[in-house]
Amino acid sequence: MIMLESCKNVKADFAKMWCILDTGVKCSTELNNNTSRVQELALPGLNLRGALSPSLGNLTSLETLNLSNNSLHGSIPDDLASLQNLTFLDLSSNNFSGTIPAALGDANLSLVHFNVSNNSSFQISDYHIRIVKMDAN
Repeated sequence: MIMLESCKNVKADFAKMWCILDTGVKCSTELNNNTSRVQELALPGLNLRGALSPSLGNLTSLETLNLSNNSLHGSIPDDLASLQNLTFLDLSSNNFSGTIPAALGDANLSLVHFNVSNNSSFQISDYHIRIVKMDAN
């Protein structure tokens, strides 16, 4: 459990409290029912190792997932496609391989930024990812 006392920055309004932890995790807390939701996991360049857990798909309020520049491997879990609020997904510069889940191209997702560059190797299924925005960077 994440304790709000460990926050370096707490911002509140009438209905929600946002908590930004030193670790790169941003949470919102509904003050009226005291529930916390993870909205952002920004953990780039921390030398994280291992495979992504399918349980990431349980973070239903997640908007940003940035795990770039680590040593993660294996495949991208299909469960990430269940994150309907996800707008930013950066898994670049790791050791992922396999097939990019076709469901990530689903028109029901809010995905605007999707980066899987500089990984081992990927196969792209016979589907088209909906391009919403392309940056020249």
